[in-house]
Amino acid sequence: MGDVSATSSLSETMTLSGDHIHVNYVTEFEGNDLNVVKKMRTIKPKFSDESNFMRDVQVTMDENYLNHMLFQLFYKEKTYSLCEAILSLIPEKFIGGAAALKTVMNTKVWAFLFKDLNDDYPMPKPIDFRCGFSKDYLTKGHLSDNKISQVFLREGNKVDLDLHFGCGLFTYDGLSA
Repeated sequence: MGDVSATSSLSETMTLSGDHIHVNYVTEFEGNDLNVVKKMRTIKPKFSDESNFMRDVQVTMDENYLNHMLFQLFYKEKTYSLCEAILSLIPEKFIGGAAALKTVMNTKVWAFLFKDLNDDYPMPKPIDFRCGFSKDYLTKGHLSDNKISQVFLREGNKVDLDLHFGCGLFTYDGLSA
């Protein structure tokens, strides 16, 4: 990574107000890479005083929570693999899970979507889909926008997304990826 020039922190404060506990979360972002990021909003949560809601936990969902996670992904040199995700969901005692995945994740099966696979790989080869959000991954993928992804929660239950990620199809020569 080397040239990381932004940091973030997530903190909280708790106060007791009558019979209620108020927890406030604050996300702070600092650094040079943030000059391309749209300004984070300061959220002023509003809680209901109606008796129906007074016995429940009330949470104000803030876009900064999501942006904090996207910020962490941007500076994490990690790619996310479809095969690894599927294998992590298969129970350990399920016999044949890896074999079933190997049968589905090959060039012959996916050639109907990617026509060049038949031309480039006449014999079936194992494949994997990998995606990354990091600055280095976006730069290496020659993407025109390699900045931090953001989520904006707008009035009227609208969500705006400014997502920057890259995905690739990888083939492998060996039996296992």
